[in-house]
Amino acid sequence: MSIKKPEVVGYIAKRDLEHDGCRLGPVCMTADSWPGSVALIRLSEYEALAAECEKLREDAERWRAISQKRELGKKYGCHCDLDEGMEPDGCVIDSGERHNCIYAKTIEVKEQCEYWRVIVTDSDVQEKSK
Repeated sequence: MSIKKPEVVGYIAKRDLEHDGCRLGPVCMTADSWPGSVALIRLSEYEALAAECEKLREDAERWRAISQKRELGKKYGCHCDLDEGMEPDGCVIDSGERHNCIYAKTIEVKEQCEYWRVIVTDSDVQEKSK
């Protein structure tokens, strides 16, 4: 994470928060060093931290979705522009040559590409026909 832990800028007694009609929200946290009090942090720091956490959650979900599509134990290759009898090869993303592929320019990882597929071998075809 690029955002550091929010700085505690003050403390307030829990009884004062409850007395003023306030309630403890996600911006406040109990302070061990001040029993019966709540540590206060800047709202802007909390919002920045919350935004980064949400981005990390979205990234994790995207990677989970990508990895679930992949078949374990299978070999993958690029099937774009293959002529009859040609074998799929590696991806230009891996070789750092995104500029050589119109599809690689618009995606983050090769697993997002519609042409990054399982390489089917003769033995795979024979197994399916049994």
